[in-house]
Amino acid sequence: MGKTDGTTNAKAIIDAFGKPTITGLPNGLLVFLDVEGPPHASLSANYYKGWASGIVQTATAQGVTLLPGVYGAEGDSSTWSELVHAVGSGSSCAGRWIARPGTMGCHPLHPFDEHHVRPPGLPASIKVLIWQCVQECHNLDFNMMNPAFETGTLAKLVLPDAVQPAHT
Repeated sequence: MGKTDGTTNAKAIIDAFGKPTITGLPNGLLVFLDVEGPPHASLSANYYKGWASGIVQTATAQGVTLLPGVYGAEGDSSTWSELVHAVGSGSSCAGRWIARPGTMGCHPLHPFDEHHVRPPGLPASIKVLIWQCVQECHNLDFNMMNPAFETGTLAKLVLPDAVQPAHT
């Protein structure tokens, strides 16, 4: 099921952004698998292995580079131990996007703190690229890039074109 989902996801991403946009990213495009965890299902190593393989193989066949990663809750230890197992078995994982808002709703942002954001047991070799630091503030979520990887992470995302001011 993971391989089928990864293949389907890769095709949809390539169709949505187009090959020229993706190939314009010299190091590839980050793609995050959304694992919500409890009370929903946590990640399984076998699913991730299949999904990451489907993403990479489909992208390669289409002449683009997609980089699999995982979005999930800091406290979902099952997901992170399964991811460590999948990566240890040879699966590709370009980085993690960690949800750890503290409290729900609007609150002041704090500086990025790797020790606060990194799930326990997640080895340093698995990069934490983004921290979802605020959830449900006026129906918006806010994220912060890990400053250690900010430039490299931004180079692997499709960003909207800058809005041009209206000339009057």
